[in-house]
Amino acid sequence: MMERIEDGVINSSSTTGFPPSSSTNPIAQQQVGLKDLENKYSNWVTKQSLPIEAVLATFTSAIQGAAIGGLMGTLTPPDIASSFSTATDA
Repeated sequence: MMERIEDGVINSSSTTGFPPSSSTNPIAQQQVGLKDLENKYSNWVTKQSLPIEAVLATFTSAIQGAAIGGLMGTLTPPDIASSFSTATDA
């Protein structure tokens, strides 16, 4: 593998002609893209006024809670409530 530095950036190329394996990993590419999007959103939110920032934080927390609740709901068996006995004659 050959490495060269251009404008402070290290460019790597293998002797086989294929790019390095880290650049062909689609999961790593998605993680980098999502992290970049998260950083852009965080920077944009911090530039907003305090009431707008509070509304955005509440909205994103609600979306996150709904997504987690939906995921947990799909993982829970549908008959789990019937497996617990309830005390009706106490």
